[in-house]
Order: sequence, then structure tokens, then C-alpha cells
Amino acid sequence: MIFAALLIIGCEEEINVLQPLDTGHVQLQSSSTVSVSETSTTGVSFKVQLGTMVNSRGYTAKFSVTSDDDSRFSVSPSNGEVYFEPNSYEETITIVPVNNITADGNITLTLTLTDENGGVYGNDELKSVEMIILDDDCPTVIAEEYNVRLYVIIGGTEYGPTEHSVKPIAVPGTETTYYIDNLWGPDYINYFYSLYGYNTNYGGYEYETLLTIEDDFTVTFTPQNSAGYTWAGADDPVASGGSGTYSACDDEWVLYPEDANWFISFNGFVTKAILTKK
Repeated sequence: MIFAALLIIGCEEEINVLQPLDTGHVQLQSSSTVSVSETSTTGVSFKVQLGTMVNSRGYTAKFSVTSDDDSRFSVSPSNGEVYFEPNSYEETITIVPVNNITADGNITLTLTLTDENGGVYGNDELKSVEMIILDDDCPTVIAEEYNVRLYVIIGGTEYGPTEHSVKPIAVPGTETTYYIDNLWGPDYINYFYSLYGYNTNYGGYEYETLLTIEDDFTVTFTPQNSAGYTWAGADDPVASGGSGTYSACDDEWVLYPEDANWFISFNGFVTKAILTKK
């Protein structure tokens, strides 16, 4: 609690003693800026103190929390009011970051006691405090070229990899969609058949698709129809969909492409492609 009074001792000496205003006042315990990672699950609790001689009936103080993006944190109490139970003189306001997966930078928010009697004696001292939420996410920066390790999964057993490289091309008018002309690589079909002892050469059997990185960093496939094939029985498009994830911090894709042909997806087999920056 904070008190204020003026005592005069003798003719020269003055001693200031803090006392509350007639109507009481509320103040923060500290106005020092604090920082917290957005991964924090407990956030920061700010102590709010009531300056009054006796709190026999309870007291409600109003506050606000302002920032450039209120979706990046939660506040408790959420109604902008902190209530002091009778005979209590200290309460807390807790702010917890929202841990997203977007590289949206650090953000500063301000907690302010908004009543006229907010702060020491109702002035700006201990009336507001800043909190900085530190972003821990990485920006999405797509490399010019990736090494692809390609596997086939049959009956739970993983075979491979074969390796090749791809160069994703950003699709104009989009922010996170990229074109890849042959995700499987030039030798994949030959490799698949070699697992069964076949000696064959299907040549340029291509897997052409668009890959879109969604807001949650899952990856969706959009099959394309313009790839050329040397095998007359190949469906157009060969690519029929797929799923995957993208890690911005590692710049790595883990993809599970699906195809429209009997010898892979139709038989319940799975292909897996891991793309890492070259």
C-alpha cells in the first residue's frame, strides 16, 4: 500500500510519508519493461496494488492492454477490470502469448490502468508498463534448388532412397505456391520396378505438381496436366494429390506424393520425398 502525508519537524526538516488519496488509488508494482518468448505458457503476471487505508467493501479498477495485434496474446481478467476482494490490496493481471507458427516479429504491448486514480496519486507514475513478446519463428525463404531423397514404402518397409535435385519455381500471383516439374526424378520408376527384379526403362515418366505451403505449414498438392510421358499407359496427370509439411527453420520439405497409376498408390504403396536445401 502507498501512503502520503507531510510531517514538519522543527523549522527546517520535512519528511514525506506516502498516503492514499481520499478516494484511494491503484498502481502497478513495477513499470519496468519485461520480455517473454511467445512459447511461454504462463506469460507474465503484473501485480496491481490498491492504495487505500481500509478496503472493507471491495474495489474494482479498470485497465487496458493495447498493441498492434491483439490476436497474439490473451489477458486475464479478460473484461478489462481487476477486482480487489474486501480486505485485499493486491491483485494480478496476467498476459499469456499465443504461440503461433508465423514469423511475425516481436510485438510490444502496453498495460495501462485507465481510471482517473490510476497510478501513484492518479499521475503517470506506476500507471503503465510495456511487455515485449519475442517471436521464435523463422521466415519462409524458399531455396533455389533442393536435393530430393525419394523413398517407396511397401508393407511398412522403407526402400531407397534415390536422389536427384529440383528447382521450385514461384507461381506468379501467389505467395506460397511453387511449381515442380518432376518431383519423382528421372530414374524413380525404373528404381521401383527394379525392387521386383524387372529390367525396364520407362524413361521420362514425370511427376509434375504445384506445392502450396498453408498457414499451418502443411503442404497441399495441385496436380498438373502438361508433363510429357514416354509410357502410353500413364494417366494425365500422374500426380493425383498428396500431403506433407514444410519446416521454415530447417528449410526442409517432407512430402507424400500420390499417383494415379496402379503400381504405386493403387496398390497401397506410399512414396516419400524429403527435400533439403542444396
